[in-house]
Amino acid sequence: MAGLALLAIAQGLHGETTLDFSVGTTVSGTDYSPSCVWGMSTDAQRIGDLGPSLFFDANAAFSRNILDAGYSGSADMALSAHKLLGRTDLGLKLEAVGVLPSPSVAGSAVAALSLPVTLNGSALSFSIAPMLSVDPLDSGYESAGLESVVSFMAGDFVLKPGVGFSVIHPWSGGLEYTLKPGMEISWYPSFPLSIAMSGEYRASGNALMEGSWGLDCVAVAAPAPRILLTLKANAFFAQTSKAVTLLLESAFSMAKVESNGGWSVPVQAGYVIVDDQQSFSVGLGLRYAF
Repeated sequence: MAGLALLAIAQGLHGETTLDFSVGTTVSGTDYSPSCVWGMSTDAQRIGDLGPSLFFDANAAFSRNILDAGYSGSADMALSAHKLLGRTDLGLKLEAVGVLPSPSVAGSAVAALSLPVTLNGSALSFSIAPMLSVDPLDSGYESAGLESVVSFMAGDFVLKPGVGFSVIHPWSGGLEYTLKPGMEISWYPSFPLSIAMSGEYRASGNALMEGSWGLDCVAVAAPAPRILLTLKANAFFAQTSKAVTLLLESAFSMAKVESNGGWSVPVQAGYVIVDDQQSFSVGLGLRYAF
């Protein structure tokens, strides 16, 4: 709310808000577990000419099992400010991520601060961001780290290799270390396509505790003047778990493409497989761009 209030007083505000509702079921053998999900997302930005540029993102979702009344919920928010000085972009980013405690999840409440600095060159750019984060709950932690990304063109592709490192101090004691290599590839001819690959390896002392890696893919196309198709796919693999998610969204715009803002109706179909459990869902939403 503070982020929205800050952006609301700024001129040149642009963004969109989406409300959605979906129903689905998890399938495990011959057992079915139906559930419903309510969600909300908002993003807004103000690109400053003389002053700083401001960006705000917020997401929230709540799921409830129809049969046994089990539930889960999460919310996250990010507010960032950027100021361009010559070819150097100075940033300040505040993030908050929370997971609702439930019978199966302990819950979390993470707050993070980062100070990204980007050096823009004619052929490539380099960014580095020191970070601090804390989860004050009993099962939480405090951590400090650093992330760096290089961005450059390779033909029609934009490549962004990067790596992050952090030191974590759990409230239970000891120290843990994480290494997060990653690569993002973007392609814009015909339709936007983005692929992001990342890994996370955690160790305590000299022992490797766990390793995981993920893959995210987003493709966007407009086959008709008022239709926007979005395909999202992501995969997660760890030593003891794996998950694959597919989400297809078709958004029908109630206004012409040339107009600024307006209402649209996104319709979604999703498929998720976590280990050996499959989930199917369909959803309907309402989106307003301003």
